[in-house]
Amino acid sequence: MNSAYSKIEAINTPLTYINLDDPIAGYRGNPLIGALGPVRTAVEIGELLTVKPRYDPSERNLPPHLRTHAAFALREFFLPGIPHMAAVKEVDLLIRQSYRYRNPLDLKYRVTTERDIKALKEGRPLSPRYEAMPPLGATVIGPPGMGKTMSIGLGVKDIPAVVEHTYLVDGVRITFKQVPYLKINLFQDGSLKAFGLEIFEQAEQTLSVPLARDWGLDRATGNRIQSLYFQLCREYNVGLFILDEFQLIQAAHDGTKKALSYFVRLMNCIGVALIVIGTSATSQLLKENMAASRRFLSSIPPFTPFVAGAVWDAFFLEMARYQYVAKMDDIPKLSKTVLELSGGIPDLAVKLFLLSQIRLFGKQQEFLDSRVIEQTSALLFSTVQDRLVQLKGRAPEKKGLEDAVKKVDAAFAELTNIENERVKGAPIAMAPTKPIELFSTEENTIAGKIIAAAKNGDSMAALTALGVIADPK
Repeated sequence: MNSAYSKIEAINTPLTYINLDDPIAGYRGNPLIGALGPVRTAVEIGELLTVKPRYDPSERNLPPHLRTHAAFALREFFLPGIPHMAAVKEVDLLIRQSYRYRNPLDLKYRVTTERDIKALKEGRPLSPRYEAMPPLGATVIGPPGMGKTMSIGLGVKDIPAVVEHTYLVDGVRITFKQVPYLKINLFQDGSLKAFGLEIFEQAEQTLSVPLARDWGLDRATGNRIQSLYFQLCREYNVGLFILDEFQLIQAAHDGTKKALSYFVRLMNCIGVALIVIGTSATSQLLKENMAASRRFLSSIPPFTPFVAGAVWDAFFLEMARYQYVAKMDDIPKLSKTVLELSGGIPDLAVKLFLLSQIRLFGKQQEFLDSRVIEQTSALLFSTVQDRLVQLKGRAPEKKGLEDAVKKVDAAFAELTNIENERVKGAPIAMAPTKPIELFSTEENTIAGKIIAAAKNGDSMAALTALGVIADPK
């Protein structure tokens, strides 16, 4: 819509949603984009993802039964890597791009939407009018417990779940609702019908509307459910689907190829973006279907463990600031031990470092060294020794990784409670796990170039890798 030729008035709706001053010309005058707020800068994304809990060195002098509670602040510690930053950036980009050609203030779009809804109610298919648009999909790939879901969740943290719009456009009152994103978990058999049912369950929770009952979902077949959630996307202006545990789709009786075609049709016919989160099996599924793969190309690198070097050293040094025992061994010694035993998986590293300290509380000698960390590792990882090498990313993915992650979480909770009871402390409420992950060290990647620059002390090479200065070559 060319807003210069229309008189627009916002009614009980922020005027900023009309978005006439957006620096991106293609975004101006589109309230679906305006409601998302300004595009975040790299600095803002970093601040959004970085979590350094409050810490007071005097807490190490607290009585043992209080120190356990103080130490639990370390569970929230999070430092973003390149994949986390890229994931948040991609989420913002995809939602805006999905709305670029969907503007309810535009008369032509409103007419088209009404026709589409009528066709869907009558069971007629829609044409792929968004097929020529740039890809509206992305993948977030990595082993379980690497912070994939958390990164995407933070990317939509500040976006309202539902936005209500009312405008007068050339004297015509226009009212509509917007659901910028819906987060869907694939479970059970990973079937397409289960996917459709989950969409409606999440939509009902978001909108507080009994859609399943009103739309007769209980009587719908798999194909009919697809028409219904296409209708949902049209009526409620859904911008993005976040689809977690995507690797479960391979177990669906519908077949992987059919499932991927199903999701691609969603993008092509409705213009809704789709982010899939999964393990390395997800990447393999997409590689086997070239037609679908091109719709999921993005700038998000794989989530992989830390390796020895400047980046891990910086991470551990920040984590080691959270000292709750009387004394600790030299940082380089502790760092090497934690890296080796955790395999560079940040979530495991945080659990290991924290629990090793908790086990020393109230003992005659509170000295954290490699021996204590090794003993703690034997206790913490005893239930998953057969899967630990896979958790560390050193072997191909196999069945049981998700279960192994749950066992580590359970072991951590149990051991923490045992130690807390030993020092006569009050029960601890276990906060949700916030796993952390960093990035690839491949020499041809941005991350690899930055690591190499850090090792060589070459600040110019680091700036070149980041694109701050031009490559002299």
